[in-house]
Amino acid sequence: MKTHIFTTFTAVLLLFGSIAFCDQPCGLPGFKTSNSAKEVKASLTRIVNFSNQKASEMETQKVQLEHQMISTEKTSVQLAQEKVEKVKQSGSLKATSESLLKSIQVQQANKKNLEGQLWNTNQQLISTNQNINAADSSINSLNAQVNQLNSEITSINAKIAAEAKKRHCVWGLGKRRRRRRNAAPRPWRRRVRVRGRRIVRGVVRVVRETGRIIRQVVELPKCVVDQLLSRLKRSQEKAERARNAAWNQITAAKRQKTQSVAEKTRLEIHKSQLTASVNSIQSKLKKLQNNLNANNKRKSEVDSEITGITSRITAIKTTLVQLDSQIKDLRERKSQTLQVLSELKREAYDKVQDLKEIKEATTVELQDLLEDLKMINKSIEASVVKLRKLVCYV
Repeated sequence: MKTHIFTTFTAVLLLFGSIAFCDQPCGLPGFKTSNSAKEVKASLTRIVNFSNQKASEMETQKVQLEHQMISTEKTSVQLAQEKVEKVKQSGSLKATSESLLKSIQVQQANKKNLEGQLWNTNQQLISTNQNINAADSSINSLNAQVNQLNSEITSINAKIAAEAKKRHCVWGLGKRRRRRRNAAPRPWRRRVRVRGRRIVRGVVRVVRETGRIIRQVVELPKCVVDQLLSRLKRSQEKAERARNAAWNQITAAKRQKTQSVAEKTRLEIHKSQLTASVNSIQSKLKKLQNNLNANNKRKSEVDSEITGITSRITAIKTTLVQLDSQIKDLRERKSQTLQVLSELKREAYDKVQDLKEIKEATTVELQDLLEDLKMINKSIEASVVKLRKLVCYV
């Protein structure tokens, strides 16, 4: 009987010795097979304590990950709010840019209109200056014509005076006797017959004939002089009419020049006003363009910030997914670790009970117990391998 029992314990030792749990990856103590319940309990206690420590570390890591996840979610919420504000700011900047662009277009249209008016005013000024120059030229030409006509009239007057002197005859020769008109009739007187009447009549006849001849000689140049004087007077009147017409033209030209000068003054004032308006619009356009450039630059910066925030939110979402996956993995590994520990404790308890029963077992019962121990050892080996994978990240 003692020999059989020794053989049985020898087989049990060989059976338990065939399972090697002596390696300690990541500090996990191996489960030492033994026929002593005390050693089994001690080995199990070491494994359980190590596993509990790892489970506690898992819990700590899970809590840290949860805190990190909460913090990350808060950061995500803050970034989402900041993104909303940035989007609003970007929309406001876009609306401002559109308003500034419309204002710039309106000012450019006004500037183009004023520049057109300024061009027309310059053309009118050029035309007015040409009219003034033409009036000056006309006035100078007419003044020269008037001076020429004055000289001509003076010359004609001199000729008239010279020709008029020729009408005075020397000693009254050639003068016609003026007939007395409305003369009182001579009183009737008795004619006295005088001797030598024929002689007197002959003398009178001779005198009359002589006077006739003298009159013919004298009155011929007088008629020529009258014709010359008439021609000279007609030339004088023509020259005076031309001079008066020139004076009228000079007056009209001066009036036109005065109107042109007034129009030029008005156009110059209008030109200065248009130039001031164009300069004012140009300065406004410059300010509006600077504001538009600054607004567009700020909008670009805000859009870049929105892009950065969006990428950060995407990264945070990815991080949250990873953290959630890690937390779920830790929870599952912790739960599985506790479950494996529970199974390991149960298997160790069964092994201890079987070891206690071996001492009092019969030959038939011993064979069954050995089979049970073999199965328990396999289960323990599988549980330790699973536990190593759980706590050592194998």
